[in-house]
Amino acid sequence: MKTLLFIALPFYLVGFVPLVALLFKKQVPPIATILMPVFCGFALHTGSIVLRGLEVDRFPLVLSVEIFSFLGWVIAGYFLIGSLSNRSRLLVNYIFP
Repeated sequence: MKTLLFIALPFYLVGFVPLVALLFKKQVPPIATILMPVFCGFALHTGSIVLRGLEVDRFPLVLSVEIFSFLGWVIAGYFLIGSLSNRSRLLVNYIFP
């Protein structure tokens, strides 16, 4: 589980950097620059949750580490779904409500 999470983290960070640059430059980056790394990180994160469930032979939402991992997964999924359905004001609507 931890290996896939450590691999997913750089993907999330690469997707987050253009959003931070948007705050300072006021220049909208291409949507693929944001969504593709976040989608790859989301896929790896999903795989880590599934592997954790297979590893412990139970639903992987019992320990606090698993709950926080699931919370991060839900936030990333919410960002992906929200950004695909509404591409205007991406950062304001979904990151800083």
